[in-house]
Amino acid sequence: YQRRVREPQTLYKWDKIQLWKSVQLISNNPLGRVPETELLKLAFDNNKKPLNHLVRENILVFSYEADEKGNEVKYVRALSPLYFVAFQELLSEPNFSVHMRKLVKDSAIAKQKAEISSIEDELVKLEKIEQAGYRGPGVLNRRNVLDEKLDKVTNLIK
Repeated sequence: YQRRVREPQTLYKWDKIQLWKSVQLISNNPLGRVPETELLKLAFDNNKKPLNHLVRENILVFSYEADEKGNEVKYVRALSPLYFVAFQELLSEPNFSVHMRKLVKDSAIAKQKAEISSIEDELVKLEKIEQAGYRGPGVLNRRNVLDEKLDKVTNLIK
């Protein structure tokens, strides 16, 4: 008989930056709610899993309301009015707010550095392919795409 050992699971399926962006967006909205599609785009890179975990962990909640055209829209809001006030207090706390803005910027820089590194690695591989004698249109097209990506990322950094 062998006992199965479970792999340790991460405590949270979301990160601080996703939570902070959510807090900001919800707190800065006069109605205390944000359309789910907007929140997914701005805070979660269109990944629903972390948002769903924040809902399951009773931090945020979904609500359905009609827009001006009568269409039902899925919104995200703080779990309760007390949470909403707490979110606003977090935003108004200068030290915490500055720390979180720094964390967001550091994360964005790290993400851009990783993307640049990935592009550079692929460019090195393409160079080796070209040195081996293959100079087909696919290699040239891929090099052009990577050059464009690199330009976009470096412009973001500037």
